[in-house]
Amino acid sequence: MFSNLGSQQKYSFIFWIALGGLLGFLQLQFDYFIVFLAGGTILFFLVFWAFPLLLSKLKHLWTCLNLWHWLWFLSLLSGLGFRIRDATSSSENPLDAWALYRIFLVAIIGIIVIYQLTFKHVDWPSTLSRGPLGLLGLYSLFSLASTIWSVYPGWTLYKSIEYFIDLALLACIVNQFRTYQQMKSLFDWTWLLLIGLLCTTWVGVLIWPTEALSLDVGSSGMQIKGVFPMISSNNVGELSAIVASVFLTRYLYYSQNFSQRKTIYLLIFGFGLLTLIASQTRSAFGGFFVAIFLLLLVQKRFGIIFLSPLILAIVLTLTPATSILTDFFQRGQSTEQVSSLTGRTIWWAGAWDAFLEQPFSGFGAYAAGRFLVLANQGFEKTASLHSTWMELLVGLGIPGILLVLGSVLWLWKILFFQALSWNNQSAFTLLTTEAIVVFGVTSVRSIFESAFIWHPSLPFLLIVGYSEFLRRSKPSQNHECPTHSQLLSASRR
Repeated sequence: MFSNLGSQQKYSFIFWIALGGLLGFLQLQFDYFIVFLAGGTILFFLVFWAFPLLLSKLKHLWTCLNLWHWLWFLSLLSGLGFRIRDATSSSENPLDAWALYRIFLVAIIGIIVIYQLTFKHVDWPSTLSRGPLGLLGLYSLFSLASTIWSVYPGWTLYKSIEYFIDLALLACIVNQFRTYQQMKSLFDWTWLLLIGLLCTTWVGVLIWPTEALSLDVGSSGMQIKGVFPMISSNNVGELSAIVASVFLTRYLYYSQNFSQRKTIYLLIFGFGLLTLIASQTRSAFGGFFVAIFLLLLVQKRFGIIFLSPLILAIVLTLTPATSILTDFFQRGQSTEQVSSLTGRTIWWAGAWDAFLEQPFSGFGAYAAGRFLVLANQGFEKTASLHSTWMELLVGLGIPGILLVLGSVLWLWKILFFQALSWNNQSAFTLLTTEAIVVFGVTSVRSIFESAFIWHPSLPFLLIVGYSEFLRRSKPSQNHECPTHSQLLSASRR
């Protein structure tokens, strides 16, 4: 899929491998603080060197923004957390100031979406009834219907409406974005927003280090999280894995020479990887490794895929890497804590028992996990069961999980079919590969987090919208799709 490496790029790869070896040596001789310090210094100089081109790209993206990009941004803002409430306070005072802030932003999106249907004749309901997006639309309607039998009807009602508005917004975007350039602008905007969230996490480390850093955690001795807005270490890890996967893909796609363009992608990849390490999120690391495997698979780099296990076995056997990795991923936890997935298996056992009581209807979407299972186990401050699939089982039973699972499998089919059937020089190959690696990360995370059904799941919804875009427009026959060489020529202007 990607062009062959030139001599300059080979030298750049040697440079980065040597740099990685140097950082590894520093870690063995000193500690992770030295690695973060050295890595941060290198990133700073890379940013300084590539800043003019980075600024130019941001200006270009700014000219591409329209109403739908800003509504996408509002959706992200409405899902940010600024306080932690337990289940009791959420029941007694559901409409505090931050809840009203969230409702207000979602209401703006809902009003505009309805306005587009009524006065602008944007037929998003028909889009919302087709393809993988259609299955998610059915899921949201079933969630809304579960208000009738929910253990907390008000919570189920609002959360279901919230998710339906997300899908309606996505359907509007698919209706309005009909060219490669428009769809790529949404990809770029989404990645910029995620990078911005990661930046707020590091700003929190500088301003509120006590709140942002959990010390004496694992072998690195620290674990970061977002303070304002509040972002858990797990979510920081997921965002980092997505950003690192996307910009590694772009770095490889534009394989020409060691230029400012490639440096931008490389420094963002380094930023994402550094943040991923600092988050110490095991499932996010798992998602990142799956994304790398999928990237190599789509590139048809079968030799690397087959050799990697052998190289890994040699490294683990002949170096202290085994103990280092074990200490890192154990994070100072006991064997019992690790085997229980930090308590998740206890929550899931309770959810399974509840599912067996009502396997075909559940106890209400979004509410059953928090207000029935977790509340009964005494986990008042835990917002979800930390698993998309267990939330679906206990909330909506078998029908709910079949609808979402059907959508996920359909998405995988569309993405892989398109990736394997196009001309390798098609620019759509880049977006499809990005969608695949991000979907790999979110699919792994869906086992340990409510990744697909929670507001706002922008990376997942972006993939859903892009897949529907592919399904409707058949870009393999779309003459507006630029080639790889045309993209490179345009980027130099």
